[in-house]
Amino acid sequence: MLQKSFLCFFMGFITMSMAQDNDLLIRVATYNIRREGKERSPERLWQNRKQQVVDLIARVNPDIIGMQEATESQILDLGRLLPQFLSIGKGRGASWGGLGTNEYNPIFYNREKFELLDQETFTINTYESLLPLWNIWYYKQTGWLPRICTWAQFKDRATGKIFYVYNTHLDNDYQEARQLSAQIIKQHMNNKSPIIMTGDFNMGFVEPLTNIFDNFVHARDNAKELAGPQETRTGWADDELKEIDHILLQKGVASVNHFEVIQEERPYSSDHRFVFADISFSPLSVLQ
Repeated sequence: MLQKSFLCFFMGFITMSMAQDNDLLIRVATYNIRREGKERSPERLWQNRKQQVVDLIARVNPDIIGMQEATESQILDLGRLLPQFLSIGKGRGASWGGLGTNEYNPIFYNREKFELLDQETFTINTYESLLPLWNIWYYKQTGWLPRICTWAQFKDRATGKIFYVYNTHLDNDYQEARQLSAQIIKQHMNNKSPIIMTGDFNMGFVEPLTNIFDNFVHARDNAKELAGPQETRTGWADDELKEIDHILLQKGVASVNHFEVIQEERPYSSDHRFVFADISFSPLSVLQ
C-alpha cells in the first residue's frame, strides 16, 4: 500500500514538472506528529517512532509542513535529522499550572527554496486555567487548553514570488470554541494573499468553518488527482477514523495537481496520517 502511495506522488512530481517555468510550485503538508509523552504501547513513544517520522518526511520531500502537537524536543530532533528544513513558531505555554504540555504548531520550510520574510505565533482563544472547572459556559467558548496559530510570509528564491502560510490546531471538544478561534484567524488574515492554510481542525471542513473561511477551498476538492484514504486520524488502531486534518487554499489563486493522505503500514508514525498536496499558484495571484 505504501509503495503504491509513493508511486502516486512521484507521478504528481512529474505533473508539476510539466508546468510553466514561472509558476510557483509547492508541495505542502499537514501533519499532527503526536506530542511526546506517556503512551500505552512502547512503539508509540517518540523515541521509538522518531526515525519513522523522519523517513516518511524524507520520502515525501515536502517544501513546507504545518505540524501540530510538536514539543520543543521533537522540533529539535527533527531539525537535527532533517537539516534541509528550518522551523518557526512559538509554544502555547504550559497549561494547568505547569502540568500541561507546551505544544507548538511549527511551520517547517525548505531553507534552500524559501526565504522567510515575516512570522508570528498568536493566541486564538482567551484561555484561563484558573477558572473553576464547573464554569462550562466559559470553556465551551475557549476549550480546556490554550490554542495558537503560527503564520509566515515566504519568498520563493527561484521566482521571487511571495505567499503566506497559516497553521493551527483547533479545540478538540467544543464546536463554539473552534468557531471563535477560526474567526480570530480569519480576522488576522485580513487582506493577505495568496494564503495556504494547514491544520488539525478537529472536525471536517464543513459549517461553520466553511462559512468563516468562505474564500477558501479544500485542496482535496480542487485536486486533479487523489490518492490514499479520506480519513486523516486513526487513533493509532484505526478505531477513531475521521477526516480532521486539512489543507486549504484561497479561491482562485492556485490549482492542485495532486492530493494524498499517506496510508502507512503498522505501527503508524503518529495517530494522524500525513497529508500533502502539490500546489501550483497561478502567476497573477502571487506577489513579487
